[in-house]
Amino acid sequence: MCETNGNALKCTADWPAFGYSPSRQNAGPASGITAANVGKLRRHQIQLDGTLDSSPIYVHGVIYLTTTYGRTEAIDAKSGRVRWRYTPAGYSSYADSAQITNMTPVADPSGTAIY
Repeated sequence: MCETNGNALKCTADWPAFGYSPSRQNAGPASGITAANVGKLRRHQIQLDGTLDSSPIYVHGVIYLTTTYGRTEAIDAKSGRVRWRYTPAGYSSYADSAQITNMTPVADPSGTAIY
């Protein structure tokens, strides 16, 4: 469940994989967004290190996403700051080419590893 607290987004449940679970049920905990509080939502824009081309996941207060050519980023959901960025080996050989990645990260059930 997620809710707004001023300009911050606070979530109490994780969304660890594309479609929420391995069965891709696309139905996780309630979002907490209702007709009564939707007007309190505010746009937050975060500079990414490429074009987002995957479904983001959310684990323990961090949003994980993959951008064009396989770069993976960890974004602090509360502050919007980048925690880390991973660039795969060989990135420079296919960056700006027709080869792209459409891979959504998935979290280890313990939340300690991202694949």
